[in-house]
Amino acid sequence: MHAGLYFVRQGGGLLVLGGYWNLSLGADHNTYLADLLPVRIAGYKQLLQDKQGLALQAAKPGIFDRVDWRGPLQAFTVDVSPLQEGAEVLVTAGGKPAVVARPYGQGRVLVVLMNPHG
Repeated sequence: MHAGLYFVRQGGGLLVLGGYWNLSLGADHNTYLADLLPVRIAGYKQLLQDKQGLALQAAKPGIFDRVDWRGPLQAFTVDVSPLQEGAEVLVTAGGKPAVVARPYGQGRVLVVLMNPHG
């Protein structure tokens, strides 16, 4: 078993920063990360892009309470790979999941699906 899988399964946490060159545009589907992620990398370049920016907002009350969501918080690219069973959307960008979490064993994996670059 890969050390990363073991770490999370035993109660550790893992933060995966997606962005433009990861997830469906990269090769994460060919690694042990594919088993951990709260998204299923089903194809190549499953991206939503908007040069004007996709507005960010918390998916439900109580998430990221200290963030001032009134500002021009936005992403320009979001990986739209489908969610795995048990995934929880924490933040959306343009109505699409942008920050997603899922339990794995006794641990938790959080993935950021957005890219702040235009």
